[in-house]
Amino acid sequence: MAVTGKIRVSRRGTPINPNHNMARERNGASMTGVLGCAMASRLAAIAPVSGGYTTYSRCHPTRPLTAYEVHGTADHVVPYSGVKRFTRVWRRRNGCNASPTATKLAGGLVRYRWRCTRAPLSHLRLKGRGHFLNYAGLETSVWNAVRHATR
Repeated sequence: MAVTGKIRVSRRGTPINPNHNMARERNGASMTGVLGCAMASRLAAIAPVSGGYTTYSRCHPTRPLTAYEVHGTADHVVPYSGVKRFTRVWRRRNGCNASPTATKLAGGLVRYRWRCTRAPLSHLRLKGRGHFLNYAGLETSVWNAVRHATR
């Protein structure tokens, strides 16, 4: 399916405010990243969970987006090291400082937030967790990070 078709299909039969389009794919976080790169003008936010960002060297979004990334440090399917590529692209595009503020949360979680001038950027690091992130509060965490995003 073409990248533009993803949004058309997700909107079919569902009343969606076009100013609040968000790319989030379960078992397809890499696609969410690609959508952010290729279709920033049609999205309000991206929230990949355990994504791989191998194509991010060619990622040049046309506009800032709210970006929230979630990843386990013990992920052997899609290595945690790719998070650097993701945050580098969105730090530059969203006008963020180089060093985030880290907040330690329960269960070995750390939330990193960058101070940005154009759109928010944050990352949730799950220490010792693998690729399949099943923990209470994941959906709520993602939603809270992106719910105020608009185009």
